[in-house]
Amino acid sequence: MKYIFLDTNEYIVCALLTESDHTPETLSHIEEVLESGRAHLLVPELVKIEFFRVLKETLVSIEKGVTDLKAVSTNVRNFGAII
Repeated sequence: MKYIFLDTNEYIVCALLTESDHTPETLSHIEEVLESGRAHLLVPELVKIEFFRVLKETLVSIEKGVTDLKAVSTNVRNFGAII
């Protein structure tokens, strides 16, 4: 039996698309291998903990970016009304 172990960083960049040369297709290919029974996946608890920590940080960052963008949009509209 073959086993697949995903490095935390590789999983994060594939799942969250944080680097252009890593894609969700990598994870889809791994899923195909697992579903075919050709291998088993080993996921240590630490990988899960680190992934969800980074996911939360990423979502907070996205939320801040959206909030900042809304503020810029509001300021531009307000400035346009002044001119």
